[in-house]
Amino acid sequence: LGYSLDEVQGKGMDIFGEKPLEATSKQKILNVLSSGKVWSGTVTKKKKDGSLIICESKLSPLLDENGVTQSYIDILRDVTRQKETETKLKIQRQLNERILATMPEGVIVVDDGDRILLANKAFKNMFQLNRMATQYKPVNEIIHKDQLLKNYLAVKKGEKAGSTLEFRHKLNDVEKVITCKTMKMDGGQTLLTFTDISKEREEEEKLYLTDRLA
Repeated sequence: LGYSLDEVQGKGMDIFGEKPLEATSKQKILNVLSSGKVWSGTVTKKKKDGSLIICESKLSPLLDENGVTQSYIDILRDVTRQKETETKLKIQRQLNERILATMPEGVIVVDDGDRILLANKAFKNMFQLNRMATQYKPVNEIIHKDQLLKNYLAVKKGEKAGSTLEFRHKLNDVEKVITCKTMKMDGGQTLLTFTDISKEREEEEKLYLTDRLA
């Protein structure tokens, strides 16, 4: 924390605190220590230069031969970088989740064991799976198109670098035209992106018929 022993000896613990410990929090800690147990938690400490660090603390009572608490031992481990990394990862994960939630394309990520790790809302809506839990389900339980599964396996095994497959899917007596782009990811994962192109194909068919009539 940047102090010498002479600077801190005999001083109260509050000099190391970001702010004075609240009475209720202090009492909770004392309750644990008075039962002879070790209190552990995450605390913010203030260094001599005023900067703050996050520490994992293990506070235990030091007893005399009669079992009476004489003092306390506080073991601190600086976890500032670890906590900063965890916070950044959490923010990034939340950002990714927001992006996936707003994407019009259906997206799933499949692990090396052919189980779905992630499926966004658009994918569930596209295949009417909004009430079904998809996480960790085998991909062949969710996707029933043989051609699509064969394409996925070919990309997963490295037989194809990537592939786009167009197929027709019927929902509520309405046939939709969907494309699926399959790509290999790091860590043995595979990304599948589904796009509903029914309107585009319908417009193309109308233009084709118009040209034939002309």
